[in-house]
Amino acid sequence: NPAAVRLLGHPVERLLGHTDAELFDVDVATREATEDATVLATGKPLVVERVARVHGRDRTLLVRKAPLVDANGT
Repeated sequence: NPAAVRLLGHPVERLLGHTDAELFDVDVATREATEDATVLATGKPLVVERVARVHGRDRTLLVRKAPLVDANGT
């Protein structure tokens, strides 16, 4: 996600291959993991608006998560 890369302020190479737990504090990583698990368990998209402090500024983010499935629906 190019917008997330710009927002985080790191080269994409530094972000690829890392988990949320490796990139964010425990509260953020736990929230993301919980949201991801909910989307996968329900099969339904999730849209959340949240305010996050990024580089000393409050930013309003619209987060959209949806399950990705193959042609068989799995």
